[in-house]
Amino acid sequence: MAWEMCDEDDDNDEIPDTADNCPLQPNPAQNDNDSDGTGNVCDPDDDNDGILDISDNCRLNPNSDQADNDEDGLGDACDEDDDNDGIPDLTDNCPFAPNADQLDADEDGEGDVCENDTDGDGIPDALDNCPVVPNPMQTDTDGDGAGNACDEDDDNDLIPDLSDNCPLVVNNDQSDNDGDGQGDACDDDDDNDSIADLSDNCPLIANTDQVDTDNDGVGNVCDSDDDNDTIGDEADNCPLVPNTDQADTNSDGVGDACENDMDGDGISDQEDNCPQNSNTDQADHDQDSIGDICDDDDDNDGIPDVTDNCPLDANPDQADSDGDGLGDICDINADQRVDETQIAIYPNPADETTYVKWSNASIVPDRIVCHTQQGMSFELTPVWNETFATLTTKDFPAGMYVIRLYHGNDHIMDARLIVLHNR
Repeated sequence: MAWEMCDEDDDNDEIPDTADNCPLQPNPAQNDNDSDGTGNVCDPDDDNDGILDISDNCRLNPNSDQADNDEDGLGDACDEDDDNDGIPDLTDNCPFAPNADQLDADEDGEGDVCENDTDGDGIPDALDNCPVVPNPMQTDTDGDGAGNACDEDDDNDLIPDLSDNCPLVVNNDQSDNDGDGQGDACDDDDDNDSIADLSDNCPLIANTDQVDTDNDGVGNVCDSDDDNDTIGDEADNCPLVPNTDQADTNSDGVGDACENDMDGDGISDQEDNCPQNSNTDQADHDQDSIGDICDDDDDNDGIPDVTDNCPLDANPDQADSDGDGLGDICDINADQRVDETQIAIYPNPADETTYVKWSNASIVPDRIVCHTQQGMSFELTPVWNETFATLTTKDFPAGMYVIRLYHGNDHIMDARLIVLHNR
C-alpha cells in the first residue's frame, strides 16, 4: 500500500496518473468516445447515452432507444445493414425494409417496398388500384379493384385481354361476325360493309346498297319476307312484289304480279337494267347496261365500288397522291376546282345542314348530286337562294361522300369530300 501511494503510474501504461483518464486500467491510447474525461476502458457508458455498455447494443454510438430494426443484436445506430438484406445502408434504396432485389418501379431512388407511391403516379399505394404501374386516371372498367393498366382481364369476362377480341366489353362467346379480329360486342360495323351498325338495316350481313324493298327497316339480304306480303321469300313466287294470292296463271313458278317485272319498279324485266332491284331512274353511270344500284363496279375499272377510291371515275391504278382516301382522278384539288373564293361547301365535316355558296353569278349550279363510296348516287333537293343552296344532311349515314355540282348537261363544276360523323 505504501508503494502504490508513491507510484505516479498506477496502471503502468506510461501515462502519469495525473493525466491518465483511466489511472488504474492500462489504456495508452487514452480513447474517450464520449469525451467525458473517463477513458473507454474504465467508462461503464462509453457513448454517454444512459445505457451501460454491458447492455448497450451500440456501445460507442449514442442510441438511448436501442432501436434494432433487423433484431440482429446490433443497434441501428451502429449497424451498417439495418434490414439485414445484404445491401449496405449507404446504397440500400430501402435501408429499413429488406429488398435484396432493390426494385424501384418509378426509378425515384426509393425502393418499392418502402415507398408510399411506388409507381410515382400521384396516387398513394394504399389507394392505388395499380400500385406498381402508373395510372393516374385509375380506370377500372370491370370495377374489380384492379386498374386496367395492371388488370389482365379488363372486362372480367374470363378471357385475358391479350386474346380478348373486345378487351373492354364482356363477350364470353368472342363472336366476330365479319372476322376482322374485333368482336361484335365492340365492333361498330359487324358485317364490315362500311355501314355503321346503328344505321345498317342488316348489321350482320354485308349490304352496302341497303336495299329494302318493303321499307320495313330490314334490308333484303336479311329480310325473310322482302315484299312484306306474309309469304316467306323462299316460298314466295314473287319475293319482291306483294302477292298474297300467289297467282301464277301459266304455272311457271313466277307469280303473275311479277311475271314481267320482278322488282316491281314499273320497268319490264326485258328492259330493266336491274331486274331484281327497284330503280325507276335506270341510272347506269358506266353505260354497261347494268344499273348502278346492282352494279358492283359503277365505273367499270375492275375495282369493286366498295374498295374503289373513285367509284364513279375509272382509275384502275387507284392513285391517291395526297393519301386522303379519294383517288387523284376524282379528288378535285385547289388547282383543278373552281376557286374557293368563288364557290365553297361547308362545314366539312358536315353537320346537320350543309351549305353550297358561290360568289360568281356565271358559275351558279343547277344540279347537286351526292355520290357514296359504295357507288350509289342520288340527286339532292336543296333550298335554293340567290347566292347559296342549303342541303339537309342530318339523316346521312356516317361515311365519305362526293358532292358534285353540275351546270347544264352533266358538267361537273366542283367536287368535295364530306365526312359525316355519327350523331
